[in-house]
Amino acid sequence: MHVVPLGHMCDSAGAPTVTVQDPLTEEARSYSLSPPLADLIPSLDPRETDRAFTEEESRLLEGMARLGVVAVFDDDAPLTALRFIPVTRADVRFDAALADGFRFDSDLHRPFELSEYGTRLLEKVDGRTDMGAIAEAVLREALADEGDREEIEERFRLHGQSFEDVLVAESYRFVDALRGNPTVTFEPAPAASVIGESHASAPPATAITTTERRAACTS
Repeated sequence: MHVVPLGHMCDSAGAPTVTVQDPLTEEARSYSLSPPLADLIPSLDPRETDRAFTEEESRLLEGMARLGVVAVFDDDAPLTALRFIPVTRADVRFDAALADGFRFDSDLHRPFELSEYGTRLLEKVDGRTDMGAIAEAVLREALADEGDREEIEERFRLHGQSFEDVLVAESYRFVDALRGNPTVTFEPAPAASVIGESHASAPPATAITTTERRAACTS
């Protein structure tokens, strides 16, 4: 399975805190993290599918998914399942062309690198559209372009990988490239804060505690 960390993690009043925000209403929820969660969340790589979580880690992930702090997806989840929303938190500017993509920077001075298709995803981030819909828009535009279409067909002949599968992988790479970078955060979709309809119970208060602050983390 793929696990996507949501929100922004920082220290607030000396305690590790993660804040998630509804991109449409700007209503925020902040949670103080226990040491196990403070270690687990930064270690989550959205590209990974074969990580062996312990029983305790699996329990914590199920609870965090219910709270909208992570999004969990099956290995074969389609683009339409990627219902989390990328939100830019600072002005992004082009920095340099690389051999296999581009480097960007922002007013926060936290540079990051994206592939060509990752860059196309970034161009469509508007703070309202979920990752799956953004990737589907990139897919439609690429299929409508003759040069892109030829490249897509050649990739399929060589590797047998559909273009949708390519963009699913690119979406996870996009998240990973910005993991821990406050320039872009990934927030739960308003109508689906519980990704995957998990029915596991939330972790106890000793593991994760709701704070009274609307937004404990600042860039």
